[in-house]
Amino acid sequence: MMRKLFIKLILLLGVLFFIPFSTAVNAQSADIYQLKAALLYNFTKFTKWPNGSIKKSMAVCYFSERYKPGMERLSGKKISQLKISIKQIKNINDVEHCNLLFIDKSQREILNRLFIKVKGKPILTVSDISGFYDEGGMIEITVRDNRLRFLIDLEAVGGSDIVLSSQMLKLAVEVKH
Repeated sequence: MMRKLFIKLILLLGVLFFIPFSTAVNAQSADIYQLKAALLYNFTKFTKWPNGSIKKSMAVCYFSERYKPGMERLSGKKISQLKISIKQIKNINDVEHCNLLFIDKSQREILNRLFIKVKGKPILTVSDISGFYDEGGMIEITVRDNRLRFLIDLEAVGGSDIVLSSQMLKLAVEVKH
């Protein structure tokens, strides 16, 4: 079963890594948002949350309206037996009900308050803000060699009782311990 999951991860993430970023930019900027949403979906598949932290569905939350089309495509998809529910949040106090929280570049000014709010909670924080994982975020989506990549801060992840699969760690371009 783990081998099957690993092969799926390689295939799904491989597609994202081999699509040139510049091609996506030239096609439509909305494609980039959809690619990032697909990456978030894959992160949920290879992350283990503590027992009891996921209620009726896997809650994937985001702030920015520009991510709505890509995120809505994830709504109803399944991770194991859990359906994904998508929530666009407007207020930092609404993050309590999220399992994965995506913070895009337009939300840089709330990072310090956000980190205080989610500290020690089983909420996987992901962002495309440059330096996010150096500032205390868990996974930073970045562009390297014109492709989407990601960086992981295991110290930030460990403080939340979330466990990332070893296969996901191998695919990260940087893992900070």
